[in-house]
Amino acid sequence: MLSGKSKRLVEEVVAADETAVKIKYTTSDRAYDAELSARDMSYPKGICLSNGQACEFSPPLVWVDFPLEAGKTWSGATTVTGETFVSQLAYEVKVEKVETIQTAAGRFEAYKLLVKGRIKATDKNGGSPSTGQESVTNWLASVNGKLIPVKTEYKNTYGERFTRELAVVEVK
Repeated sequence: MLSGKSKRLVEEVVAADETAVKIKYTTSDRAYDAELSARDMSYPKGICLSNGQACEFSPPLVWVDFPLEAGKTWSGATTVTGETFVSQLAYEVKVEKVETIQTAAGRFEAYKLLVKGRIKATDKNGGSPSTGQESVTNWLASVNGKLIPVKTEYKNTYGERFTRELAVVEVK
């Protein structure tokens, strides 16, 4: 769900080596290239959850900090460059707990991560400056030995919302 509209999102790992995991996201109307660092699961490029734009993160967003355990926290700051905007994002992540979550793809024992962010943004022309906040809840589970997001809930003070839930797992 993106801003109240349901979309099918297919996430496919297209290549992986000792430095990066290359991902292709496909929706009904476009495709996105994404990447995760194989070393630390940081996210240099992919989809902005808030608006469905292709985005780059510099330095990369630290998505996961291993080992995951209840109570663990980390923080960071990144510049997010989307198709129509540039923003400064400062974020804090906390591993709240491990819980059982049900999705269309089944039941999973998942780490529940809470993310709080502060946003300072402008449009690509440098106008329309704004500040806001975002919150994300990610549930991450091991599926066939791989850590994947089984559910994500995102919202920000601009009124943008995003929910992603694992519907099918296919391992080739």
